Amino acid sequence: RDNLKGAWSDVSPDKIIISQISGGLSNLLYHCSLPEGIRSEERGMGPHLYGIFPGGRLEEYIHSKSICQNQIRDPMYSLAIARKVARIHSMEMPINKDGTKIRQMMQSYLEQINDFNIDDVHDIKEKTIASEIMSHDLIGEVNWFWNMVQRFNSPIVFCHNDLTGGNILVKEEKVGSSDDQIVLIDYEYASYGYRAFDIANHFCEWMYDYSNKEYPHYYVVPEKFASKESQMKFFNEYLSKQSEIQSSEKIFHSKNQKKPHMSRNSYFERRVEALCNEVQHFILGAHLLWTLWSMVHSCDTEIKFGYMHYAQERFNQYLDLKSKLGFMK
Repeated sequence: RDNLKGAWSDVSPDKIIISQISGGLSNLLYHCSLPEGIRSEERGMGPHLYGIFPGGRLEEYIHSKSICQNQIRDPMYSLAIARKVARIHSMEMPINKDGTKIRQMMQSYLEQINDFNIDDVHDIKEKTIASEIMSHDLIGEVNWFWNMVQRFNSPIVFCHNDLTGGNILVKEEKVGSSDDQIVLIDYEYASYGYRAFDIANHFCEWMYDYSNKEYPHYYVVPEKFASKESQMKFFNEYLSKQSEIQSSEKIFHSKNQKKPHMSRNSYFERRVEALCNEVQHFILGAHLLWTLWSMVHSCDTEIKFGYMHYAQERFNQYLDLKSKLGFMK
């Protein structure tokens, strides 16, 4: 901290990630790295970081507004987001790459829900919602989901994991290209994980608008979910940008992506189809994660938001999609 500049000089010791490296015969070797959010800022993928203090951080203020629901579906912005996501997914970060963080989050939420006392919920309607959701085998649903998606071999990449409209800023000043207008923020949940989850989670957010000033403080319009046409445009742009990055840096993240003997166009179309299929199934995981997250937060926060209603909404979406995909008996 005393000899390095930038975020290193401000980060508190307990936030630095340290692991010992074997191989030193006459000395001790250690690998030291910054938390995910700080590293992403240093790589130009977020607001400039000025300093860190216990319980918070000082970041650059960007004259911008959170992307609105109409903008997020506008091809100019949607394709710019696709290119940004491709850049994030192509980053090499010095953190655990086993891709299990989202599953671990679900397991942690399940443990907390297992200790959930319905009597602690004072609102009658919310108590009814909690009882209904907990009548399902949530542990079984989570285990089923992770077993089911293994068949798709979705590449494990560095993911944002929370690409809601509130975490996508549009600069107020017109600068450069549409890519320059877009800034992705809040890497709190960033980790290595399945690319399909990150994209599926983003598409789910097309349905939700959190600007409602009245309870439950969000709007949901299922018809605004990303259409097949919008998804295909996103996939094409994402994969094109990823190919561009891989060609320039000679980095390939997935051992599963071996180029077969076929024409360039046919190969690209196969990749688009594979990604599309992955994402449709990982949407289930996005709904499950935020169902569990909402139930846990319904009892441990003073933030005014209809967490239990939101949990019900996401779980109903999960059950509906599971049925449409042919998994319900």
